[in-house]
Amino acid sequence: SSGINAEYGVLTILCEKYVHLIKDASPVSLERFLRLCIWLSVSGTPSLTPSVAISCKWEPCQDRFSLNKALLTALVQGIQHCIFNGHCTAGKVALECVLHRAEYEVYPEVMML
Repeated sequence: SSGINAEYGVLTILCEKYVHLIKDASPVSLERFLRLCIWLSVSGTPSLTPSVAISCKWEPCQDRFSLNKALLTALVQGIQHCIFNGHCTAGKVALECVLHRAEYEVYPEVMML
């Protein structure tokens, strides 16, 4: 269990660092970031899976990752940057997925960003 928590800490740190440097990211990198946001958000949450799987043409993981508030906040901040830099459609889908996940995990602070 402590190993899993350490992994989530690492994922949070990596996402925060990426978001901090996102202004230098290529369009392809931003697209992949949005796909990662969607994948993390819908994995293990069947109620979010069908529409996202159809729009993204890939199958999410069946296991649910426990996402912490800091990670979801970093994802939202990165998604906002993507939306304002030309990735509106995918950014909207990613934002909806992350906000649904924040609601699922009961993190109201993330939903208010």
